[in-house]
Amino acid sequence: EAEHAFRLMIKERVLVSRDAEPATWSEVADSLLEDPRCQAVRPEDRERLYTELATRASQGWLRAQKRLAQNEDELSLHRKRSRQTESEGMFCSCSESMS
Repeated sequence: EAEHAFRLMIKERVLVSRDAEPATWSEVADSLLEDPRCQAVRPEDRERLYTELATRASQGWLRAQKRLAQNEDELSLHRKRSRQTESEGMFCSCSESMS
């Protein structure tokens, strides 16, 4: 029960944003220790539980970043092809008018 409450606290207070990779335990530990849900968990379990949750969140963040980069690459490729097609069309119409 205490571990479940601790996990919920981590999700509520630390892993809220998906815009950035989660902070390390050492970066957030002091701010969490005041919370009774943190105090209810044995000290040796706090970092382990936090690291498990942060690792999952980090993997999700990395997948999202990879998808975003892939989408940007696809969009860039589409734009490049459109410009190429446009250029080829202009070249063809110019060479036809010259004949």
